[in-house]
Amino acid sequence: MTTVTKYFTKGGAEKRVNGEALVVGFASAVLYCVISFARHYSYQSGIDLAIFGQSVKAYSLVQPPFVSLKSQAPFNILGDHFSPIIAVIAPLYRVFPHIEVLLVVQAVLFGWAVYLLGRRVRRHASRRSVVLAMVCVASCWGILAAVRFDFHEIAFTVPFVVLAVEAAEAKAWVRMGVWCALLMLTKEDSTFLIGGIALMLLTRRQVRPALITGGASVVAFVVLVEVVIPFFSFYHRYTYFAVTPTTYAGLCANVWQTLHQPLAWIMLALVIITLGPGARSPIALVIVPTLLSRLVSDNSAYWSLQHHYQTTILVVCCMAAIDGWLKVLPSQRCTSMPRRVCIAHAVLLTVVSVGFLQAVGGLSTVLRGSDDPARAHDFAVVVSQVPANITIIADTYALSHLVDRDTVYLANESWTDSTGQKLAADWVLFDESSTAEGNRWTPG
Repeated sequence: MTTVTKYFTKGGAEKRVNGEALVVGFASAVLYCVISFARHYSYQSGIDLAIFGQSVKAYSLVQPPFVSLKSQAPFNILGDHFSPIIAVIAPLYRVFPHIEVLLVVQAVLFGWAVYLLGRRVRRHASRRSVVLAMVCVASCWGILAAVRFDFHEIAFTVPFVVLAVEAAEAKAWVRMGVWCALLMLTKEDSTFLIGGIALMLLTRRQVRPALITGGASVVAFVVLVEVVIPFFSFYHRYTYFAVTPTTYAGLCANVWQTLHQPLAWIMLALVIITLGPGARSPIALVIVPTLLSRLVSDNSAYWSLQHHYQTTILVVCCMAAIDGWLKVLPSQRCTSMPRRVCIAHAVLLTVVSVGFLQAVGGLSTVLRGSDDPARAHDFAVVVSQVPANITIIADTYALSHLVDRDTVYLANESWTDSTGQKLAADWVLFDESSTAEGNRWTPG
């Protein structure tokens, strides 16, 4: 009788925690939607949302994902980055043919990730501590920065890597293989995360699964960048190798140059502080291959504090931090206090520290609205006058409002697309005072 009572009590507690986790996860998704929509309707969405919108639109029509924003000639987006996972949005877009669908999907995926991370602490802390941890994760700069920067395939990567790590911890190899396979469909550099999972397994003395996982990540990366992407590519090669030196001297020079970037050190400081005792967790190794790959690249955007590139890294750091706090607290002097109080205080201290550095980095602008409401109103008026089913050369900030109904090209000072072809269209929509990078054109 006692055993049965304990079982139901434990099960009931877990259900209550799950319910609260779902509420916070749902609330996070709603918040992300509000932020994305506010930014979109104030005409701050950029070219990335429009590119993914064109891709999903093509998928919804059961057509190759050609993107006119890249080239007037057929330009398959799978030859730029390998992200076929976004095709799963196509059925929803077919029913609701509006680019806002992508923003909703992204918000839901990030909300799902928040729920998954909250679920990790449910057996070790009180309901209040679980909610506190989830709120901290939901307000993580890495997620908020991605929400404020259009739509990206990283929205799929975040929950997939969380589930892959959890499956690896549980030694559920088939489940881990499925999530790793899905990771490979999000973007070619997600294979670095799979390599990181292999490192994690190696420290847990799971040698055989580690070798298989690591080998699969290397093979997958080589096949994707040497075979699959060149097959679809307009240029018949993986173009991003151009920012990665091929010689040992060049790689060393890149590392040296990267280490001279203040943003790189700020980013690494954020990683270390977010990890906290999580640096002792094997989960921290999951981000190591990704960080190393960025050290050798010429792309300074990888260290940006305002884009989506740090989202997965920071979320994995949160996972490791949760794991680290749960392991280290029992050995501290605070064990005289309730365990849940220690966890709450530790997590809160970490988040406050990270929040301070984020503010120093200018991240307080995450929830900022339109800088120029009059400009947004003018854009809305002009966009409403553009007819459907035409070709139009448009300003960066108008692109995402036109791709649902028109064939859109990007306005720029060279008056060419990314492949060097001269642009030609029925209409031109351009803001002469545009502040968008590379979006300066003087009518001639």
